[in-house]
Amino acid sequence: MYEYEEASDNSIAILRDFRGSMYLSFSLYPLENLSIVSTTYYQPLIKQLSDFRVSNETSLALKIFDNLAFKTSFTFNFDTEPIVGIPETQYELTNGIIYTFD
Repeated sequence: MYEYEEASDNSIAILRDFRGSMYLSFSLYPLENLSIVSTTYYQPLIKQLSDFRVSNETSLALKIFDNLAFKTSFTFNFDTEPIVGIPETQYELTNGIIYTFD
């Protein structure tokens, strides 16, 4: 993939690079009302393999009723050499209720 990354502050940091992009994804349904879905990406910089990113999103959904479910998602991002002002590691945990209309 071709990447264009620009710092949002007043610095002059602009990156234009080619990265590989590989991923592994799986979905599990251990119970009739439970699903686990996870996708992990690995994106090394082509010209310098020691500069890479790993990101993962994993979700767990629990069906409460036919049209109602509880979902929690965890997102993790790691970049060995982030652009100026961005931490190497970022993560987020979200919870929500899903209602589907039939």
